[in-house]
Amino acid sequence: MNEIGGYFQLELNYNNENAFPFQYSELLNSGRYAFEYLILNLPNKPSLIWLPWYTCEVMLEPLLRLGINYDFYKINSNLEISSLPKIGNNEYIIINNYFGIKDKYIDKMSSILGDKMIIDNSQALFYNNKFGLKSFYSFRKFVGVPDGGMAITKDRNTIVLDKSISYDKISHLLCRIDLDASSGYQNYKKNENNISNIGIHSMSNLTKQIISNINFEYIKEKRNRNFSIINSYLSDINLLNIPAIETFSCPMAYPLLTDDTSLKEILINNRIYIPTFWPNIFKWCKIDSLEYKLGSNLIAIPIDQRYGDNEMRFIANIIIDHINKSNKLNTQY
Repeated sequence: MNEIGGYFQLELNYNNENAFPFQYSELLNSGRYAFEYLILNLPNKPSLIWLPWYTCEVMLEPLLRLGINYDFYKINSNLEISSLPKIGNNEYIIINNYFGIKDKYIDKMSSILGDKMIIDNSQALFYNNKFGLKSFYSFRKFVGVPDGGMAITKDRNTIVLDKSISYDKISHLLCRIDLDASSGYQNYKKNENNISNIGIHSMSNLTKQIISNINFEYIKEKRNRNFSIINSYLSDINLLNIPAIETFSCPMAYPLLTDDTSLKEILINNRIYIPTFWPNIFKWCKIDSLEYKLGSNLIAIPIDQRYGDNEMRFIANIIIDHINKSNKLNTQY
Protein backbone atom coordinates (compact mmCIF):
# COMPACT_ATOMS: atom_id res chain seq x y z
CA MET A 1 0.00 0.00 0.00
CA ASN A 2 1.35 3.43 -0.98
CA GLU A 3 1.35 6.32 1.48
CA ILE A 4 -1.99 8.09 1.88
CA GLY A 5 -2.32 11.82 2.57
CA GLY A 6 0.36 14.48 2.97
CA TYR A 7 1.66 16.88 0.32
CA PHE A 8 0.75 16.55 -3.34
CA GLN A 9 3.09 15.24 -6.01
CA LEU A 10 3.51 16.85 -9.42
CA GLU A 11 0.17 16.28 -11.15
CA LEU A 12 0.94 13.72 -13.84
CA ASN A 13 -1.69 11.24 -15.01
CA TYR A 14 -1.25 8.07 -17.05
CA ASN A 15 -3.05 9.31 -20.14
CA ASN A 16 -0.91 7.75 -22.84
CA GLU A 17 1.01 4.93 -21.21
CA ASN A 18 1.35 2.84 -24.37
CA ALA A 19 2.49 5.57 -26.80
CA PHE A 20 6.00 4.23 -26.35
CA PRO A 21 7.54 1.68 -26.21
CA PHE A 22 7.28 -0.21 -29.44
CA GLN A 23 7.25 -3.98 -29.57
CA TYR A 24 10.45 -5.72 -28.34
CA SER A 25 11.47 -2.54 -26.48
CA GLU A 26 13.16 -1.83 -23.19
CA LEU A 27 12.95 1.59 -21.51
CA LEU A 28 16.28 2.80 -20.09
CA ASN A 29 17.87 5.93 -18.68
CA SER A 30 19.47 7.34 -21.86
CA GLY A 31 20.26 6.66 -25.51
CA ARG A 32 23.86 5.64 -24.83
CA TYR A 33 22.74 3.14 -22.19
CA ALA A 34 20.13 1.83 -24.59
CA PHE A 35 23.04 1.16 -26.96
CA GLU A 36 24.88 -0.60 -24.15
CA TYR A 37 21.78 -2.68 -23.41
CA LEU A 38 21.71 -3.83 -27.05
CA ILE A 39 25.33 -4.93 -26.87
CA LEU A 40 24.76 -6.81 -23.61
CA ASN A 41 21.89 -8.69 -25.23
CA LEU A 42 23.77 -9.81 -28.34
CA PRO A 43 24.31 -13.59 -28.62
CA ASN A 44 28.08 -13.12 -28.30
CA LYS A 45 30.43 -10.31 -27.41
CA PRO A 46 31.19 -8.48 -30.71
CA SER A 47 34.72 -8.66 -32.02
CA LEU A 48 34.31 -5.22 -33.60
CA ILE A 49 31.64 -2.54 -34.10
CA TRP A 50 31.75 -0.08 -37.01
CA LEU A 51 30.66 3.52 -36.38
CA PRO A 52 30.49 6.62 -38.59
CA TRP A 53 33.16 9.26 -38.03
CA TYR A 54 30.23 11.68 -37.85
CA THR A 55 28.84 10.71 -34.47
CA CYS A 56 28.90 11.79 -30.84
CA GLU A 57 31.88 10.64 -28.79
CA VAL A 58 29.58 9.31 -26.04
CA MET A 59 28.98 6.38 -28.38
CA LEU A 60 32.43 5.14 -27.41
CA GLU A 61 31.60 5.00 -23.69
CA PRO A 62 29.76 1.63 -23.79
CA LEU A 63 32.40 0.15 -26.11
CA LEU A 64 35.24 1.17 -23.82
CA ARG A 65 33.39 -0.06 -20.73
CA LEU A 66 32.74 -3.44 -22.31
CA GLY A 67 36.16 -3.78 -23.94
CA ILE A 68 34.85 -3.91 -27.52
CA ASN A 69 36.99 -2.95 -30.50
CA TYR A 70 35.66 -0.35 -32.92
CA ASP A 71 36.48 1.25 -36.25
CA PHE A 72 35.06 4.10 -38.34
CA TYR A 73 33.60 4.68 -41.79
CA LYS A 74 32.93 7.85 -43.81
CA ILE A 75 29.60 9.24 -44.98
CA ASN A 76 28.63 11.33 -48.04
CA SER A 77 26.52 14.47 -48.57
CA ASN A 78 23.37 12.33 -48.54
CA LEU A 79 24.24 11.47 -44.91
CA GLU A 80 24.73 7.87 -46.03
CA ILE A 81 27.66 5.44 -46.02
CA SER A 82 30.29 6.53 -48.52
CA SER A 83 31.76 3.04 -48.94
CA LEU A 84 30.40 0.04 -47.05
CA PRO A 85 33.21 -1.62 -45.06
CA LYS A 86 33.66 -5.37 -45.07
CA ILE A 87 31.83 -6.60 -41.98
CA GLY A 88 33.37 -9.77 -40.60
CA ASN A 89 31.96 -12.57 -38.50
CA ASN A 90 30.69 -11.37 -35.13
CA GLU A 91 31.01 -7.75 -36.27
CA TYR A 92 28.23 -5.15 -36.38
CA ILE A 93 27.76 -1.76 -38.00
CA ILE A 94 25.89 1.25 -36.65
CA ILE A 95 23.81 3.14 -39.22
CA ASN A 96 22.61 6.59 -38.16
CA ASN A 97 19.16 7.94 -38.90
CA TYR A 98 20.57 11.46 -39.04
CA PHE A 99 18.20 14.22 -37.92
CA GLY A 100 15.32 11.76 -38.23
CA ILE A 101 15.13 12.14 -42.02
CA LYS A 102 16.76 8.90 -43.22
CA ASP A 103 13.96 6.37 -42.60
CA LYS A 104 13.86 5.19 -46.21
CA TYR A 105 17.62 4.72 -46.27
CA ILE A 106 17.49 2.81 -42.97
CA ASP A 107 14.88 0.45 -44.44
CA LYS A 108 17.07 -0.09 -47.50
CA MET A 109 20.18 -0.83 -45.44
CA SER A 110 18.31 -3.23 -43.17
CA SER A 111 17.50 -5.36 -46.22
CA ILE A 112 21.20 -5.37 -47.16
CA LEU A 113 22.82 -5.79 -43.75
CA GLY A 114 20.16 -7.74 -41.88
CA ASP A 115 21.19 -8.77 -38.38
CA LYS A 116 24.60 -7.08 -38.74
CA MET A 117 23.02 -3.63 -38.44
CA ILE A 118 22.35 -1.57 -35.31
CA ILE A 119 20.28 1.55 -35.95
CA ASP A 120 21.16 4.77 -34.16
CA ASN A 121 17.71 6.33 -33.86
CA SER A 122 18.74 8.80 -31.17
CA GLN A 123 17.73 11.57 -33.61
CA ALA A 124 14.71 9.67 -34.93
CA LEU A 125 12.32 8.97 -32.06
CA PHE A 126 9.39 8.27 -34.38
CA TYR A 127 11.07 5.78 -36.70
CA ASN A 128 8.57 2.94 -36.98
CA ASN A 129 10.61 -0.12 -36.12
CA LYS A 130 7.87 -2.59 -36.90
CA PHE A 131 10.23 -5.54 -37.43
CA GLY A 132 12.11 -5.28 -34.13
CA LEU A 133 15.42 -4.31 -35.74
CA LYS A 134 18.24 -3.68 -33.27
CA SER A 135 18.05 0.04 -32.54
CA PHE A 136 18.27 2.63 -29.80
CA TYR A 137 16.46 5.91 -29.18
CA SER A 138 16.78 9.03 -27.02
CA PHE A 139 13.69 10.80 -25.67
CA ARG A 140 15.62 13.87 -24.48
CA LYS A 141 16.26 15.08 -28.03
CA PHE A 142 12.53 15.37 -28.70
CA VAL A 143 10.72 16.15 -25.44
CA GLY A 144 11.38 17.73 -22.05
CA VAL A 145 12.37 14.84 -19.82
CA PRO A 146 15.30 14.59 -17.37
CA ASP A 147 16.57 11.36 -18.95
CA GLY A 148 15.29 8.44 -20.98
CA GLY A 149 16.24 6.08 -23.76
CA MET A 150 14.77 3.05 -25.48
CA ALA A 151 16.34 -0.10 -26.90
CA ILE A 152 14.62 -2.40 -29.36
CA THR A 153 15.92 -5.92 -29.84
CA LYS A 154 14.63 -9.45 -30.20
CA ASP A 155 17.79 -10.72 -28.50
CA ARG A 156 17.27 -11.03 -24.76
CA ASN A 157 19.61 -12.20 -22.04
CA THR A 158 18.73 -12.20 -18.36
CA ILE A 159 19.76 -8.68 -17.30
CA VAL A 160 18.44 -7.25 -14.04
CA LEU A 161 18.67 -3.45 -13.90
CA ASP A 162 18.18 -1.03 -11.05
CA LYS A 163 15.64 1.72 -11.68
CA SER A 164 16.94 5.20 -12.36
CA ILE A 165 16.04 8.14 -10.09
CA SER A 166 15.26 11.42 -11.87
CA TYR A 167 13.76 13.88 -9.38
CA ASP A 168 17.21 15.46 -8.86
CA LYS A 169 17.80 15.92 -12.62
CA ILE A 170 14.77 18.00 -13.53
CA SER A 171 15.69 21.50 -12.27
CA HIS A 172 16.67 22.83 -15.72
CA LEU A 173 13.28 21.82 -17.14
CA LEU A 174 11.42 23.65 -14.38
CA CYS A 175 13.76 26.63 -14.55
CA ARG A 176 13.04 27.13 -18.25
CA ILE A 177 9.31 27.30 -17.47
CA ASP A 178 9.63 29.67 -14.51
CA LEU A 179 12.50 31.82 -15.84
CA ASP A 180 14.19 31.22 -19.21
CA ALA A 181 16.58 28.91 -21.05
CA SER A 182 19.72 30.84 -20.01
CA SER A 183 18.88 30.58 -16.31
CA GLY A 184 18.69 26.80 -16.44
CA TYR A 185 21.60 26.20 -18.81
CA GLN A 186 24.25 25.39 -16.19
CA ASN A 187 21.96 22.84 -14.54
CA TYR A 188 21.27 21.38 -17.97
CA LYS A 189 25.02 20.98 -18.62
CA LYS A 190 25.51 19.45 -15.18
CA ASN A 191 22.78 16.91 -15.90
CA GLU A 192 24.31 16.08 -19.29
CA ASN A 193 27.72 15.50 -17.73
CA ASN A 194 26.30 13.37 -14.90
CA ILE A 195 24.62 10.95 -17.32
CA SER A 196 28.04 9.58 -18.30
CA ASN A 197 28.72 8.50 -14.71
CA ILE A 198 25.36 7.03 -13.73
CA GLY A 199 25.63 3.66 -15.44
CA ILE A 200 22.91 1.66 -17.13
CA HIS A 201 19.50 1.65 -15.39
CA SER A 202 15.90 1.12 -16.34
CA MET A 203 13.86 4.30 -16.91
CA SER A 204 12.77 6.22 -13.81
CA ASN A 205 9.15 6.37 -12.69
CA LEU A 206 9.20 10.16 -13.13
CA THR A 207 10.35 10.01 -16.75
CA LYS A 208 7.79 7.29 -17.52
CA GLN A 209 4.98 9.40 -16.11
CA ILE A 210 6.07 12.49 -18.03
CA ILE A 211 6.21 10.48 -21.26
CA SER A 212 2.77 9.04 -20.59
CA ASN A 213 1.37 12.59 -20.57
CA ILE A 214 2.87 13.64 -23.90
CA ASN A 215 0.73 13.98 -27.02
CA PHE A 216 3.14 12.39 -29.49
CA GLU A 217 0.80 12.73 -32.46
CA TYR A 218 0.67 16.50 -31.93
CA ILE A 219 4.47 16.62 -31.71
CA LYS A 220 4.83 14.64 -34.92
CA GLU A 221 2.40 16.85 -36.84
CA LYS A 222 3.96 20.06 -35.53
CA ARG A 223 7.53 19.04 -36.33
CA ASN A 224 6.65 17.86 -39.83
CA ARG A 225 4.82 21.10 -40.61
CA ASN A 226 7.67 23.25 -39.32
CA PHE A 227 10.17 21.19 -41.30
CA SER A 228 8.15 21.69 -44.50
CA ILE A 229 7.93 25.44 -43.97
CA ILE A 230 11.64 25.95 -43.31
CA ASN A 231 12.57 23.68 -46.21
CA SER A 232 10.37 25.71 -48.58
CA TYR A 233 12.51 28.76 -47.75
CA LEU A 234 15.96 27.18 -47.56
CA SER A 235 16.07 24.17 -49.89
CA ASP A 236 17.68 26.21 -52.70
CA ILE A 237 20.67 27.19 -50.55
CA ASN A 238 21.07 23.85 -48.76
CA LEU A 239 24.11 21.82 -49.84
CA LEU A 240 22.53 18.68 -48.38
CA ASN A 241 20.11 16.53 -50.32
CA ILE A 242 16.99 16.67 -48.15
CA PRO A 243 14.66 13.68 -48.69
CA ALA A 244 10.98 14.23 -49.42
CA ILE A 245 9.05 14.62 -46.18
CA GLU A 246 6.86 11.66 -47.12
CA THR A 247 9.88 9.36 -46.77
CA PHE A 248 10.42 9.85 -43.01
CA SER A 249 8.26 9.80 -39.89
CA CYS A 250 9.32 12.86 -37.94
CA PRO A 251 12.49 15.00 -37.94
CA MET A 252 14.54 16.11 -34.96
CA ALA A 253 15.79 19.28 -36.66
CA TYR A 254 16.24 20.80 -40.12
CA PRO A 255 19.86 20.26 -41.22
CA LEU A 256 21.12 23.18 -43.29
CA LEU A 257 24.62 23.01 -44.75
CA THR A 258 26.22 26.04 -46.40
CA ASP A 259 29.76 27.29 -46.99
CA ASP A 260 29.11 30.20 -44.62
CA THR A 261 31.11 29.69 -41.43
CA SER A 262 29.59 32.76 -39.70
CA LEU A 263 25.92 31.77 -39.98
CA LYS A 264 25.77 29.88 -36.68
CA GLU A 265 27.05 32.91 -34.77
CA ILE A 266 24.49 35.17 -36.50
CA LEU A 267 21.67 32.92 -35.37
CA ILE A 268 22.96 32.61 -31.80
CA ASN A 269 23.23 36.43 -31.62
CA ASN A 270 19.53 36.48 -32.49
CA ARG A 271 18.86 34.07 -29.58
CA ILE A 272 18.33 31.11 -31.90
CA TYR A 273 20.38 28.43 -30.18
CA ILE A 274 22.14 26.06 -32.56
CA PRO A 275 23.98 22.99 -31.22
CA THR A 276 27.19 21.67 -32.77
CA PHE A 277 27.03 18.07 -34.01
CA TRP A 278 29.57 17.20 -32.68
CA PRO A 279 32.58 19.00 -31.07
CA ASN A 280 34.64 15.77 -31.04
CA ILE A 281 34.59 15.77 -34.86
CA PHE A 282 37.24 18.51 -34.83
CA LYS A 283 39.60 16.21 -32.90
CA TRP A 284 38.80 13.08 -34.89
CA CYS A 285 38.60 14.22 -38.51
CA LYS A 286 40.81 16.04 -41.02
CA ILE A 287 39.94 19.64 -41.78
CA ASP A 288 39.25 18.84 -45.46
CA SER A 289 36.80 16.00 -44.67
CA LEU A 290 33.05 16.22 -45.11
CA GLU A 291 32.63 15.25 -41.46
CA TYR A 292 34.68 18.27 -40.39
CA LYS A 293 32.58 20.54 -42.61
CA LEU A 294 29.39 19.10 -41.14
CA GLY A 295 30.70 19.75 -37.64
CA SER A 296 31.66 23.36 -38.39
CA ASN A 297 29.04 24.49 -40.91
CA LEU A 298 25.91 22.43 -40.41
CA ILE A 299 23.04 24.39 -38.85
CA ALA A 300 20.55 22.13 -37.07
CA ILE A 301 17.55 24.47 -37.08
CA PRO A 302 15.04 23.91 -34.25
CA ILE A 303 11.70 22.88 -35.75
CA ASP A 304 10.17 21.30 -32.67
CA GLN A 305 6.68 21.44 -31.19
CA ARG A 306 7.28 24.65 -29.23
CA TYR A 307 7.28 26.70 -32.42
CA GLY A 308 5.07 27.45 -35.40
CA ASP A 309 4.84 29.27 -38.72
CA ASN A 310 5.98 32.65 -37.37
CA GLU A 311 9.16 31.29 -35.80
CA MET A 312 10.04 29.32 -38.93
CA ARG A 313 9.65 32.41 -41.11
CA PHE A 314 11.66 34.47 -38.61
CA ILE A 315 14.56 32.00 -38.71
CA ALA A 316 14.42 31.67 -42.50
CA ASN A 317 14.42 35.44 -43.03
CA ILE A 318 17.49 35.92 -40.82
CA ILE A 319 19.37 33.23 -42.76
CA ILE A 320 18.33 34.47 -46.20
CA ASP A 321 19.09 38.09 -45.29
CA HIS A 322 22.55 37.13 -44.03
CA ILE A 323 23.32 34.99 -47.10
CA ASN A 324 22.21 37.79 -49.44
CA LYS A 325 24.37 40.34 -47.63
CA SER A 326 27.36 37.99 -47.73
CA ASN A 327 26.88 37.36 -51.45
CA LYS A 328 26.59 41.10 -52.12
CA LEU A 329 29.83 41.76 -50.25
CA ASN A 330 31.61 38.98 -52.13
CA THR A 331 30.59 40.40 -55.52
CA GLN A 332 32.10 43.75 -54.57
CA TYR A 333 35.59 42.26 -54.28
